[in-house]
Amino acid sequence: GSGGSGGGVSGAEDGGAGVSGARVSGAGDSRAGVGGAVVSGAAVSGAAVSGAGGSVGGMRGDKGEQRTRKKEKKKKTKIELPHVQPLSREQLEVLDVTIKSLTQLTEVDFKERQGILQQILEIVRQQYPDAELTLFGSSANGFGLQGSDMDVCMRTKRKGLVPGHVVQRLRSVFGQQQGFSRICAVTDATVPIVKFRYKVNPSRFLKVDISLENTLAIHNTCLLRTYVAIDPRVKYLGCFVKYFAKTCDIGDAACGSLSSYAYILMMLHYLQRTSPPIIPNLQQLCRTSETNKIEDWDCWYFDDLEKLASVWPQHRTNQQSLAELWLGFFQYYLQRFDFVFDTVQIRSLEPVTNLECGWAGKFLCIQDPFRLSHNLGSPVLKNKKEFILECFANGYHHFGSPVLHNVVRNQLLPYYFNPHKLKSAKPQPRHQDVCQKCGKMGHNKVDCPRQDDESRPGDEGDKGLVRLPQVTAGKASFPRMESQPQQQQLQQQKSQQQQQQQTQQQQQQQQ
Repeated sequence: GSGGSGGGVSGAEDGGAGVSGARVSGAGDSRAGVGGAVVSGAAVSGAAVSGAGGSVGGMRGDKGEQRTRKKEKKKKTKIELPHVQPLSREQLEVLDVTIKSLTQLTEVDFKERQGILQQILEIVRQQYPDAELTLFGSSANGFGLQGSDMDVCMRTKRKGLVPGHVVQRLRSVFGQQQGFSRICAVTDATVPIVKFRYKVNPSRFLKVDISLENTLAIHNTCLLRTYVAIDPRVKYLGCFVKYFAKTCDIGDAACGSLSSYAYILMMLHYLQRTSPPIIPNLQQLCRTSETNKIEDWDCWYFDDLEKLASVWPQHRTNQQSLAELWLGFFQYYLQRFDFVFDTVQIRSLEPVTNLECGWAGKFLCIQDPFRLSHNLGSPVLKNKKEFILECFANGYHHFGSPVLHNVVRNQLLPYYFNPHKLKSAKPQPRHQDVCQKCGKMGHNKVDCPRQDDESRPGDEGDKGLVRLPQVTAGKASFPRMESQPQQQQLQQQKSQQQQQQQTQQQQQQQQ
């Protein structure tokens, strides 16, 4: 190289392959009077340019550093936990009592739903005499709350039926019956369903979803019910996370969020990874070559709970309270779990990456335990995922803070489930494909089932619809819903009372 008094190229190694016109410039060239050393006809690898104590890296090195910075920035998806003081034992007991006080489906509720199922079956068998209806989901898996939807699977021995045609036919059949409203046939879903409201009594409605040949859902229900039977804390925490999601308005997959079933899987995934674990992995425990193929998916799992203690030594070794596990749930997903690379799943204790499942680039991946190609987080976009995690952070701060002294013990549920404390301060992001009338996905405004309700005489709209329980005095009770004639009577009574008060005032003034 040509150099001045302070510059030049030193320590260059020639490799043998010719690189012509490679220009190498170093720091301090201007002081040395060298505009740039030109090396021609020599292979330069790892050339160290020295001058004024500086070293020059190639363009590839700079780009490599930029890529690593981007990767590191991408990895920083964890939300910082709000700083809270550790709760005292008394405060943890208060949260424990609150978690247990949430009203769940009772045996009486289950019998009532079985009766409703029988009434619906009689109507369905008018068109399909060999049809069988089976409850699944929250009505049968142990995670049901008062007012939960009623999920039904219809099975028939008749072959060659087109599911989309069946749900359309059921829609027309139910439309001719009294007590059915808001009937909607979703034919473009993976499993076609017909949705409607069933009139339980004059003041109560129940949402019902009937799917056709959804056999895997029945096996999912049995799997979750087995997990519930292992430890009572599983049921309490599963119902609590469902109620939390409903309070924060992040528990409806039809609106671009996650379903209640997805939050149950997130809770089970976490409980499998506590130290020591609360529940085992039933799909790996005592695994043999035996399989149980349903729709070409392996649905085998260990279900002999009488032998669980002998095959799983960690059974009932975790003595953490409900409150500690509940706060640990938020900590796990805000700090430990990596949503960018890992998938929430309960079929394996080893980590499963999004790339292995074929979901690279998805914002939130939650794998069904049997249908491994089903991602329950597929409707969630980036802004919705951030909204959900911010609700988790708010939940950790709110539930992890001491209860105020002026809060009465029987008002703990309304205190803890305050939407203003739990929901993110940002506006709720909405999916671009939702209906502009009802906010649900799967149909547009023209085909919205609420159009039928507005044209149906005598329909009461949302009045009487069963919702999540309103908590008063520590107990859950259904909101009192008045029919339209009753509301008119109440208004007339109020107007009469106002007139009487006015006449009394006038008489007093005259006197």
